Amino acid sequence: TTFSGAYGYYSDSTFDSTNNKVVVVWNDLNDGSKGKAAVGTVSGTSISFGSEVNFHSAATGEFNRVNFDSSSGKVVVAYVDAGDSNKGKALVGTVSGTSISFGSEAIFHNAATYRNSLVYDPTSNKTLIAYSDASSSNGGTFVMATVSGTSISFGSESVFEAGEASHIATTYDSNSDRVVIAYEDATDSDQGSAVVVTTATSINNLTSENYIGMSRGPV
Repeated sequence: TTFSGAYGYYSDSTFDSTNNKVVVVWNDLNDGSKGKAAVGTVSGTSISFGSEVNFHSAATGEFNRVNFDSSSGKVVVAYVDAGDSNKGKALVGTVSGTSISFGSEAIFHNAATYRNSLVYDPTSNKTLIAYSDASSSNGGTFVMATVSGTSISFGSESVFEAGEASHIATTYDSNSDRVVIAYEDATDSDQGSAVVVTTATSINNLTSENYIGMSRGPV
């Protein structure tokens, strides 16, 4: 089953548990690289999609990301606005049936932004957006995003890696109520590294003393 008529690049997806739907976002290379989204409905081993909707009516980069905010019952989409100096932007999506609509976009990083990764933190009822800050040697940075209705706002930026952070991935550990950010440390022989975000502004490096189960090595 196809979700894009043609050239569906840089896709990401999430499950909306409020509406029991899947939301897919992508870059439509056949339509000016616009950011698009569609709602999927799973039935048995099949999936069908509603109509394509633009979440950004101009070119987006290769870092379209989507995640579900269970406290608001909305999805959050983060992307790079290729037509606006590659600034990091995000917006809120609302699923209704097999359709999705979007609120106004907001800037979470007012400079070139790359390697976005999203995760919802149910402890704080916020979405963490991690990314590389091109204006600061591609250092690893994150912000906490709050959804209110169809709007999104952001806290202060926090640095989790002063050197270049590449291949950023995020997840939530429900056992410890913490967010883990994993990344390739390009300034340290490309070693695989990770940090634990304990609050909106508190970061701990993972070591053998405070984490068991992840080896340190190239990503």
